[in-house]
Amino acid sequence: MLLSCRNLKKSFGDRIVLDWVDLDICPGERIGLVGRNGAGKTTNGCGKTTLLKMLRGEESTDAGEIFLSQTIQVAYVNQELPQREKITLKALVKDYNREARKHVFQLLISLGLKYDHFGIAMGQLSRGERMKISLGDWL
Repeated sequence: MLLSCRNLKKSFGDRIVLDWVDLDICPGERIGLVGRNGAGKTTNGCGKTTLLKMLRGEESTDAGEIFLSQTIQVAYVNQELPQREKITLKALVKDYNREARKHVFQLLISLGLKYDHFGIAMGQLSRGERMKISLGDWL
C-alpha cells in the first residue's frame, strides 16, 4: 500500500469539503481527482486541493487517518501560477548547490522546458512553462 486514508473529514467553518473519505492507492495504480473547482476556503469546490494538501501535510485533518509509504512523495500542479513575475528560474535556484541546480534543470528539461528559457522572467513564459516550473518544491 502506497497510500491509505480512512474516515478523512475536513470543514472550513460550517462548510464541509471532505466527509468521511476512504482511499487506497497501491503500487502501479494511477488516480485522478475530478470535481468542480473552488478557490480555497471561501468558495464551493469539492475538496480536491484540500485533500492533496492534507496528504502533503500542508493542511490538517478534522478527523481520520492518513498513511503514506516512505517511498512516495505527493505532488500536485497548483491551480495558481508562480507569482514571481520578474524573477528567472536561474535566479530562483542560484543559491542551490551545483547538484541541486542540475537536478532542477534536468527535471524541467525532461518535462519539455527549454534550457534557454531558464533565463527568461517567469512573467514572460507561457502558462504551460510556468505550470511545469510550479511542479517543483523550489518555489
